[in-house]
Amino acid sequence: MNRPHPGWCGRGHHCTAEFGIGEHRSRPLTLPDAGGPVATVASLVLPVGQACPVLEVRLRVRLSPTTPIGQVRDLLNALESTLRKELGR
Repeated sequence: MNRPHPGWCGRGHHCTAEFGIGEHRSRPLTLPDAGGPVATVASLVLPVGQACPVLEVRLRVRLSPTTPIGQVRDLLNALESTLRKELGR
């Protein structure tokens, strides 16, 4: 049984809900250009049986060979803190 597509659904090969077994998926949104020091790919996904979509984010950050692990931890902590603040959690 097909589920109706939400407005953000990418349909076609992005969406596996058309087969009645998968999930609605948006077209990926990439910010900024992939050649920069930071590239982010985000997609909305509505898993089977769920009422609300999930935001999937893949983040690539180019580091120098000498970047200390402490700086990487600080970056991840700052990212988590920012997400929690923006989501009100």
